[in-house]
Amino acid sequence: MTMRAIILTILNANQHPSTVIGWEREATIILEVAERYRLEPEQVLMLAILRRCENGQPGNEWGVASDDPGHESHRYKSNPELSVRVQCAWAAGTIRIRFEKPYDAEKFFKRWNPAGWHEEVKNYRQILEGIQHERHRESSSAQ
Repeated sequence: MTMRAIILTILNANQHPSTVIGWEREATIILEVAERYRLEPEQVLMLAILRRCENGQPGNEWGVASDDPGHESHRYKSNPELSVRVQCAWAAGTIRIRFEKPYDAEKFFKRWNPAGWHEEVKNYRQILEGIQHERHRESSSAQ
């Protein structure tokens, strides 16, 4: 699977209604932002998983500073594509600094979402298991 295919699988694009700008466009933005921030593959997965788990409305797609409606990461609600890009960049910056080797999702989520980190870790692990299952299924059918 390509990283783009993995991101679209993580976003569960075929089972959820489209976002305002569409899952394909969001996947492109995730990949562009990940490249700009020089994220490692595990960090790119985390970026996509955060988008799926947070599933925020325009202006808060990644849940960045969701407890602060005046936060500058929320300033582009009226421009959905720019909003996705800004929220993605804020999340990528946090991932780049806080989700480092050895990758520890529990430690990361305790900082990202102190009140709901248990659920976030559970979702993270379920999504990764789904990706592993999909990769296995794909490799089995290719043989």
